Amino acid sequence: MQRRGVPWIFPQWIGYTADKWGRKITLSYLGLVAAIGGIALYFTWSSLINSLWILVPIFFLYFGSNGASVFGSLFSEIFPTDVRATGISWALQIGRGLSAIPPLITVAVFPVYGYEPIILGGAGLFFLLAIWAWVFPETKNRRLDYLDDEPLKVEEFSENPELQPNKTSLT
Repeated sequence: MQRRGVPWIFPQWIGYTADKWGRKITLSYLGLVAAIGGIALYFTWSSLINSLWILVPIFFLYFGSNGASVFGSLFSEIFPTDVRATGISWALQIGRGLSAIPPLITVAVFPVYGYEPIILGGAGLFFLLAIWAWVFPETKNRRLDYLDDEPLKVEEFSENPELQPNKTSLT
Protein backbone atom coordinates (compact mmCIF):
# COMPACT_ATOMS: atom_id res chain seq x y z
CA MET A 1 0.00 0.00 0.00
CA GLN A 2 1.43 3.34 -1.03
CA ARG A 3 1.31 6.18 1.47
CA ARG A 4 -0.03 9.44 0.17
CA GLY A 5 -0.49 12.92 1.50
CA VAL A 6 1.59 15.83 2.66
CA PRO A 7 2.98 14.37 5.93
CA TRP A 8 4.81 11.61 4.03
CA ILE A 9 6.66 14.17 1.90
CA PHE A 10 8.70 15.48 4.84
CA PRO A 11 10.68 12.32 5.69
CA GLN A 12 11.45 11.85 1.98
CA TRP A 13 12.68 15.44 1.72
CA ILE A 14 14.77 15.02 4.85
CA GLY A 15 16.29 11.80 3.53
CA TYR A 16 17.11 13.55 0.26
CA THR A 17 18.79 16.51 1.96
CA ALA A 18 20.67 14.21 4.37
CA ASP A 19 22.09 12.30 1.40
CA LYS A 20 22.74 15.39 -0.72
CA TRP A 21 24.02 17.92 1.85
CA GLY A 22 25.04 15.72 4.78
CA ARG A 23 23.65 14.69 8.15
CA LYS A 24 24.96 17.65 10.14
CA ILE A 25 23.57 20.33 7.83
CA THR A 26 20.19 18.59 7.61
CA LEU A 27 19.88 18.17 11.37
CA SER A 28 21.02 21.74 11.90
CA TYR A 29 18.60 23.37 9.47
CA LEU A 30 15.69 21.30 10.81
CA GLY A 31 16.52 22.39 14.35
CA LEU A 32 16.66 26.01 13.20
CA VAL A 33 13.33 25.75 11.35
CA ALA A 34 11.66 24.31 14.46
CA ALA A 35 13.29 26.96 16.68
CA ILE A 36 12.05 29.75 14.38
CA GLY A 37 8.57 28.23 14.44
CA GLY A 38 8.66 28.06 18.23
CA ILE A 39 9.86 31.64 18.61
CA ALA A 40 7.19 32.84 16.17
CA LEU A 41 4.56 30.91 18.12
CA TYR A 42 5.84 32.38 21.39
CA PHE A 43 5.57 35.97 20.16
CA THR A 44 2.20 35.52 18.43
CA TRP A 45 0.54 33.19 20.94
CA SER A 46 -1.92 35.65 22.45
CA SER A 47 -2.94 37.15 19.11
CA LEU A 48 -3.22 33.86 17.18
CA ILE A 49 -4.64 31.55 19.82
CA ASN A 50 -8.19 31.85 18.43
CA SER A 51 -7.18 32.04 14.76
CA LEU A 52 -6.31 29.46 12.16
CA TRP A 53 -3.13 31.48 11.48
CA ILE A 54 -1.66 29.75 14.51
CA LEU A 55 -1.15 26.77 12.22
CA VAL A 56 1.63 28.62 10.35
CA PRO A 57 4.20 28.59 13.20
CA ILE A 58 2.96 25.14 14.24
CA PHE A 59 3.72 23.94 10.69
CA PHE A 60 7.31 25.13 11.06
CA LEU A 61 7.55 23.35 14.40
CA TYR A 62 6.14 20.19 12.81
CA PHE A 63 8.49 20.34 9.82
CA GLY A 64 11.55 20.97 11.98
CA SER A 65 10.67 18.26 14.46
CA ASN A 66 11.23 15.70 11.69
CA GLY A 67 14.93 16.02 12.48
CA ALA A 68 14.61 12.78 14.41
CA SER A 69 14.48 10.97 11.07
CA VAL A 70 18.16 11.89 10.54
CA PHE A 71 19.24 9.97 13.64
CA GLY A 72 18.67 6.56 12.04
CA SER A 73 21.28 7.04 9.36
CA LEU A 74 23.54 9.17 11.54
CA PHE A 75 23.74 6.67 14.40
CA SER A 76 24.11 3.71 12.04
CA GLU A 77 27.10 5.35 10.40
CA ILE A 78 28.84 6.51 13.58
CA PHE A 79 29.23 3.28 15.54
CA PRO A 80 31.64 0.52 14.44
CA THR A 81 30.07 -2.75 13.38
CA ASP A 82 30.82 -4.73 16.55
CA VAL A 83 29.05 -2.21 18.82
CA ARG A 84 26.52 -0.68 16.39
CA ALA A 85 23.36 -2.21 17.86
CA THR A 86 24.49 -1.49 21.42
CA GLY A 87 25.49 2.10 20.62
CA ILE A 88 22.24 2.90 18.83
CA SER A 89 20.20 1.26 21.60
CA TRP A 90 22.02 3.17 24.32
CA ALA A 91 21.60 6.49 22.50
CA LEU A 92 17.90 5.95 21.88
CA GLN A 93 17.18 4.63 25.38
CA ILE A 94 18.97 7.54 27.05
CA GLY A 95 16.88 9.91 24.91
CA ARG A 96 13.74 8.01 25.79
CA GLY A 97 14.59 8.19 29.49
CA LEU A 98 15.30 11.91 29.35
CA SER A 99 12.02 12.49 27.53
CA ALA A 100 10.23 11.95 30.84
CA ILE A 101 11.56 15.27 32.15
CA PRO A 102 9.75 17.83 29.89
CA PRO A 103 6.23 16.72 30.88
CA LEU A 104 7.18 17.15 34.54
CA ILE A 105 8.49 20.64 33.83
CA THR A 106 5.33 21.45 31.87
CA VAL A 107 3.09 20.39 34.75
CA ALA A 108 5.06 22.66 37.09
CA VAL A 109 5.28 25.69 34.77
CA PHE A 110 1.88 25.77 33.05
CA PRO A 111 -0.37 26.54 36.05
CA VAL A 112 1.78 29.51 37.03
CA TYR A 113 3.00 30.99 33.73
CA GLY A 114 0.88 29.43 30.95
CA TYR A 115 2.07 27.91 27.69
CA GLU A 116 4.37 30.69 26.48
CA PRO A 117 7.48 29.75 28.53
CA ILE A 118 7.00 26.10 27.58
CA ILE A 119 6.94 27.02 23.89
CA LEU A 120 10.01 29.22 24.31
CA GLY A 121 11.81 26.42 26.14
CA GLY A 122 11.01 24.00 23.32
CA ALA A 123 12.29 26.53 20.76
CA GLY A 124 15.48 26.86 22.79
CA LEU A 125 15.96 23.09 22.83
CA PHE A 126 15.52 22.94 19.04
CA PHE A 127 18.11 25.71 18.71
CA LEU A 128 20.50 23.71 20.91
CA LEU A 129 19.91 20.70 18.65
CA ALA A 130 20.87 22.83 15.63
CA ILE A 131 24.16 23.67 17.35
CA TRP A 132 24.73 20.19 18.82
CA ALA A 133 24.42 18.66 15.32
CA TRP A 134 27.91 19.96 14.57
CA VAL A 135 29.41 17.79 17.34
CA PHE A 136 28.67 14.61 15.34
CA PRO A 137 31.11 13.53 12.63
CA GLU A 138 29.88 13.92 9.06
CA THR A 139 29.02 10.50 7.68
CA LYS A 140 27.83 11.43 4.20
CA ASN A 141 29.05 8.93 1.56
CA ARG A 142 30.47 6.60 4.20
CA ARG A 143 30.14 2.86 3.54
CA LEU A 144 28.95 0.81 6.50
CA ASP A 145 30.84 -2.34 5.56
CA TYR A 146 34.11 -0.41 5.70
CA LEU A 147 33.23 1.64 8.81
CA ASP A 148 35.88 -0.11 10.89
CA ASP A 149 38.57 0.74 8.34
CA GLU A 150 39.64 4.14 7.12
CA PRO A 151 36.50 6.04 5.98
CA LEU A 152 36.03 5.79 2.21
CA LYS A 153 34.22 8.27 0.01
CA VAL A 154 32.00 7.17 -2.86
CA GLU A 155 34.55 8.48 -5.35
CA GLU A 156 37.29 6.30 -3.83
CA PHE A 157 35.53 2.97 -4.27
CA SER A 158 33.57 3.64 -7.46
CA GLU A 159 36.58 2.78 -9.63
CA ASN A 160 37.68 -0.25 -7.60
CA PRO A 161 35.57 -3.34 -8.52
CA GLU A 162 36.47 -5.44 -5.47
CA LEU A 163 34.99 -2.77 -3.18
CA GLN A 164 31.66 -2.82 -5.05
CA PRO A 165 28.78 -4.62 -3.31
CA ASN A 166 27.70 -7.93 -4.79
CA LYS A 167 24.83 -6.93 -7.10
CA THR A 168 23.47 -10.49 -7.39
CA SER A 169 22.81 -10.67 -3.66
CA LEU A 170 20.79 -7.45 -3.79
CA THR A 171 18.28 -8.72 -6.34
